Amino acid sequence: MRRLIKQITAWIPTALPFGVTEFEAWASDIIWTYSLPDNDSTRFMLATMILHSNSTESTKPKRYFGRSARKSGSNQVAAYIMDTLKAKQKAEATAQAEAEAAAKESLTTAV
Repeated sequence: MRRLIKQITAWIPTALPFGVTEFEAWASDIIWTYSLPDNDSTRFMLATMILHSNSTESTKPKRYFGRSARKSGSNQVAAYIMDTLKAKQKAEATAQAEAEAAAKESLTTAV
């Protein structure tokens, strides 16, 4: 119930953190509210989002950061899956090419 209330109030723009202590409290709130991984990588991502915000934005809803972080995480998973599948396809194509070359060579030596 508490998380739901936090998600509703996250629509309201709040001041961006100004100081390390404020940042830690702000980031922890977003991490808890949106069930994000509680690690340095997530904090780095949130800090980067602040840097990429428009220069005239001193307030922004925490919802923006939570949803953007979830999307970034999904992008990383999708990129990993795509790279894994691409490597698998390349390995299969290489194995098939080697099998065809071996079959061709065995036909040549048999003749």
